[in-house]
Amino acid sequence: MPLRAFALALMSALFLPVFATEATQTPPKQASFHISNTFAVKVPKGAKSVRIWFAVPQEDAYSMVRNFTVTSDYAVQYQRDSWENRVGYVDIETPRANRSP
Repeated sequence: MPLRAFALALMSALFLPVFATEATQTPPKQASFHISNTFAVKVPKGAKSVRIWFAVPQEDAYSMVRNFTVTSDYAVQYQRDSWENRVGYVDIETPRANRSP
């Protein structure tokens, strides 16, 4: 029986620091970012249509996206990719060569 009591005391001593640190953890730090992304597309000569894809910020358990806007001369559309990430794109029919949207 003393061996069983020793094993129980040892297990308690090993797990006690784990539970003690979980209760005293500080809240996560926060940060804010303002990001601006600008790009230009060179339209190939003779192109009949162009689709321009762009990344969209993703939200998860650790990040929130606020005030997300896209400014474009063309209608912006959004959909989910095969990994369920939100992506944006612009379709341009009969684009002018070497003109940036």
